Amino acid sequence: MPEPTGVATHTIEASVTIVARPETVFRFFADPAWFARWMGDGSAIDAQPGGTIRIHYPHGRAAVGQVLEVDPPRRVVFTFGFEGGDNSLPPESTTVEITLEPVPEGTRVTLRHRDLPQAEMAWGSQQGWRYQLGALADQSAAAQFADRLEPLADTWVAAWAERDPATRRALLERCFAQDGTFRDQFASVEGLPALDDRIATALAFGPPAALERDGPVQHCQGALRFGWIIRGADSSVVGHGTNVGELTVEGVLRSLVGFWDAPA
Repeated sequence: MPEPTGVATHTIEASVTIVARPETVFRFFADPAWFARWMGDGSAIDAQPGGTIRIHYPHGRAAVGQVLEVDPPRRVVFTFGFEGGDNSLPPESTTVEITLEPVPEGTRVTLRHRDLPQAEMAWGSQQGWRYQLGALADQSAAAQFADRLEPLADTWVAAWAERDPATRRALLERCFAQDGTFRDQFASVEGLPALDDRIATALAFGPPAALERDGPVQHCQGALRFGWIIRGADSSVVGHGTNVGELTVEGVLRSLVGFWDAPA
């Protein structure tokens, strides 16, 4: 750690709420392979006091530092500076503290970068760390829900075709939160029981039809999107659109909006 010089420095702070548990998020700091997946090829971390950290940027520059504190899965602190030549931010000259707090949505990650010598550098650092925290949020959520998104979407689709009340309720409980919300151009319901009633009404009074997933499930930071089609009794497509939803940290839908691409 550098000795105080009396020169004014700057501290920046950036935060993000991640739809993943702290243990999942912290693995990106503790596991060198996961750290490199997040920060980029050539990046590495030895997550223990005295260990080294290296962040390799796409343009070839590298930041290096020393790990000062590790408290899994709550906190990591390391020094930060750039390698090489003419350098206004040399190694060991600044400190980065990252804390992870469990919240109902998943994990609140807060990053503080201290001892930055210039306001312009502080502004640039904040933009860079915001980018990196966004990437962390996306990759952590992807890790939290790995291999679960397509089965979740297919369970949702199956529930809309199930006429047996007990079986349909069981399907919904596997994919939809008890206090979740659903909206499309024909419905706005809150809670799993109300959604169950909506589906039962559609099956009882709607024309014979079957809902199918259409294409892959896309994911971004705990939100998902997938296409759907409705086939009539003669197998012709009578409607199609896209579902956009948000997940709970438990991996079920807390909200979903159905967009119709064609008149129903």
